[in-house]
Amino acid sequence: MVQISGSTIESPESFWKPILDLGPESHHWVKNFLASWFMEGLPAAGSLADFALNWKAMIEHALASPRWERTSGRSTYDVCTMWTALLGFGPVGRMSEDAMYRAAITPLVPLYREWADRWLSYFDTARSFAYFLRQPVAADILPEGLRWLFNLAQTYSGEDWDGQPREADAFVSLIEYWWRTRRGSHVPAEETSTAVGLLKLLSDRQYPRALELQDQMARACQ
Repeated sequence: MVQISGSTIESPESFWKPILDLGPESHHWVKNFLASWFMEGLPAAGSLADFALNWKAMIEHALASPRWERTSGRSTYDVCTMWTALLGFGPVGRMSEDAMYRAAITPLVPLYREWADRWLSYFDTARSFAYFLRQPVAADILPEGLRWLFNLAQTYSGEDWDGQPREADAFVSLIEYWWRTRRGSHVPAEETSTAVGLLKLLSDRQYPRALELQDQMARACQ
């Protein structure tokens, strides 16, 4: 196993940069590396601070790299999956399910925000992000992430929603998670307005689960 701690490797980027720069043509290699890194990286780094420092550098590099930008055709999908793997909520790694990473993610919110501005418009990416927001590790990004998804959903036309039941279901599951975890606590009005607004948008599209959740929330307020 290769140690990734800054105290073990003088230039950690000399290890991960060539792998990230393989780009979408070698997306399987990139994602396999990231899966292993999330499983072994923290124990190897020795501290969450060292792990987070390297992770931040990797995300910043990807944001600046033309190898991680939008392309055409199949490559765009492959870059999307690379991003979800790098940010910890793709089908590999499952870092998002481990709450101990929460302290590492919180300082990275500006980088997540920059990523969202570029990539969240893809349905598969939005669905993965909605799943991520339901994990304990994402607690500090949940209110802002909800707003990103609500803003995105308002740009979708009826045709955009057609044939996307999994995305709608992921959004409803997120709102239900938000409601059950925030219920009974003081929640800022803007956050509540965002969650309720997203649910209304889905209910207006006549998604059964959205209508059911809307009814449950209304009855709970009586």
